[in-house]
Amino acid sequence: MSFVSFNNYKQKAEKSELSDTEISGRYDFQLEDEKRIIPDVISKLNLQPIDNLLDIGCGPGTLLIPLSKVVKRVCGIDNEAVIQRIERKYKDDKNITTISGNFLDIESHQLELYSKIVIYSVVHYLSSQDELFQFLLKALKLLKPGGRMLIADIPNLDKKARFENTHYGKDEIKTWQKKVAKKPALVDEIVDQDLIKIDDDCYFSILKFARVKGFESYLLPESENLPFGRTRDDILIIAHK
Repeated sequence: MSFVSFNNYKQKAEKSELSDTEISGRYDFQLEDEKRIIPDVISKLNLQPIDNLLDIGCGPGTLLIPLSKVVKRVCGIDNEAVIQRIERKYKDDKNITTISGNFLDIESHQLELYSKIVIYSVVHYLSSQDELFQFLLKALKLLKPGGRMLIADIPNLDKKARFENTHYGKDEIKTWQKKVAKKPALVDEIVDQDLIKIDDDCYFSILKFARVKGFESYLLPESENLPFGRTRDDILIIAHK
């Protein structure tokens, strides 16, 4: 993962005055849309009470905590600052475990096999396509036979361009810009120049990569009533039994 983005995220996580929504990369005016993420993930992953779930890039627990009520066990991985935030608030939840650090740097002995894996709004912070495939391969190796992995809320430059080129999209962009303009910068972030470019070709490369490795993969639409649903999609990967 890009060092700059990882450090920017650490700065936000250390700001106690910021809400979990803001730390997760969304705005407080998206709170109602954010609440719809949970049932969407539950449905796409087909989460069951017997599942053990891995949340890679779990943030302050906006998915991790609600989903812990649905499955048997959950494990969240993320920056140390945000993991500490989770542990302070949910230290008594017995079915929640956390691991601090960059997923690519986590030692394999700290991980197990999981029936379900969610990677939500994460992969666009990787630095290159090579790093993306390295990330995906490591995650795929953690998936149990018959398990599901959801790579969700993936920004797509091509989809965004198509949306912005519609009459409706042009109006929505103006409305969005007015809302965002009223919001002060959350932290003094450094602009990250070392990020992967995600477009239609990148989506298709992810689908093909998973299939070459022996998994089934599917492109799923993200509902328009989610925070960034008009410009993002999801990818579901299923391991053969």
